[in-house]
Amino acid sequence: MPSIEAPTQHPAAEAPALTLDSSALEALRDANGIQTDTELTQALSVPPEHLQRLTNGSEAPSAAFIAQAITALPGATIASLFRLQ
Repeated sequence: MPSIEAPTQHPAAEAPALTLDSSALEALRDANGIQTDTELTQALSVPPEHLQRLTNGSEAPSAAFIAQAITALPGATIASLFRLQ
């Protein structure tokens, strides 16, 4: 009877991550007349700390944030506001 070998284990590939493009966010903010960080966090329905983590790349955007950003910022699209890393 032939022996059954365990499948070879390969190192896990890093999954791509979606990140917020902070320069695109700034451009959309300016284009939409949003002047303060407070106005921006209110428009995006997130606390300031959360937005800071998103803009510095320490946190990935959730589906809810992506939908809110595209809704709150006319002219925003997934392709214009987010990058696949």
